[in-house]
Amino acid sequence: MAWATTTPIHPPALEREDGWSWRSDEIDRYNAAALELMTKCEVPVNDLNAVVRSDIDRYLPRGDHHINAAGTTACAEAVVEAIRPYLDASRNSP
Repeated sequence: MAWATTTPIHPPALEREDGWSWRSDEIDRYNAAALELMTKCEVPVNDLNAVVRSDIDRYLPRGDHHINAAGTTACAEAVVEAIRPYLDASRNSP
């Protein structure tokens, strides 16, 4: 089992108040609370939020809540790297 952080929204994105989308501060609070729990439970964490934030203008269109193709690729690569040790271990076990 592993847990991945929720990705951010682009800062200029409109943050709706109707309950149908998350605001940046809510995402940060959710990730912080979940990270604390996952750390206590020793669950591996894949920080996709950090991946997207590392080049937010490239991975997340301005004013949008959803990553684009480049963001999807970057997150997919992070997921592959996170699970690769488990795949390699399963190949080597009897």
